[in-house]
Amino acid sequence: METKIQSKILKTEQIDWKKLEWLQGNLKELSKESFNKLKTSIVKNGFLMPFHVWENGKTWILDGHHRKRALEELQKD
Repeated sequence: METKIQSKILKTEQIDWKKLEWLQGNLKELSKESFNKLKTSIVKNGFLMPFHVWENGKTWILDGHHRKRALEELQKD
């Protein structure tokens, strides 16, 4: 018997990262060195991993908190 696996991905689209809301706060610490590596990677390679979000009136970050923080710091520079 063949099992059919159905995609549960609702949608993939461009979003304005500046409008993403923090859902969890600082649950994980990232060392200064790792954070700088993340910023360097974003500048060098572009944005490779999407944000995983939940929409419920607002768009909440489920995965991507460090990337948003890195983008905010890069924008300041």
